[in-house]
Amino acid sequence: MLEKIWYYIFNKKEENNMPDVTQKTIKLLRDEMANQHSRLELADDRISALQIRISQLVDEKLLLQSQIDSLQQSVAQDIKYLYEKVN
Repeated sequence: MLEKIWYYIFNKKEENNMPDVTQKTIKLLRDEMANQHSRLELADDRISALQIRISQLVDEKLLLQSQIDSLQQSVAQDIKYLYEKVN
């Protein structure tokens, strides 16, 4: 008896009783998942590109700030020199 139960459990062939609507729905869901996967990869690429650009802009800002500080010091020294020359 136990052998018949095990035989029934492991050897019974699955019947394809799914209606067409369910199979179509599954296909549509798989297609949608594939579409979302490709859109997600594209979004990841865009995010990576934006992160790189932000990093570049931060570097440029620091460089510009350094140049502005240097310019301010040079102008201050020049004005001080001219002021001392006049007096």
